Amino acid sequence: MSLVSSVWQWGTGSARRLNHAEIEAEYAKMETAETYEEWLEAATRLDELEGGSAWKRDPKSPHYDSERIQKRLNEMYKLEAEGDVENMLFLVALWNVS
Repeated sequence: MSLVSSVWQWGTGSARRLNHAEIEAEYAKMETAETYEEWLEAATRLDELEGGSAWKRDPKSPHYDSERIQKRLNEMYKLEAEGDVENMLFLVALWNVS
């Protein structure tokens, strides 16, 4: 869809109808998917249409400390790359008590 078409639909109010139709189409694709890949493609598109993936673009949240989580993930990725399973388990145990 072109930018002009998108703006026209938004201005005329048809964007909401188009979005609703797209959402319904993605639900239908998920219900009739024959493979996980087909289902995942429809689910991912549906997530975008419904705004459910907005949190992925902005990790900040009042519900958790995103910087702390990212730091811990980075530590785990580093240990995984080094094959250091023992320290990975140690960190998991340590984090469960802190």
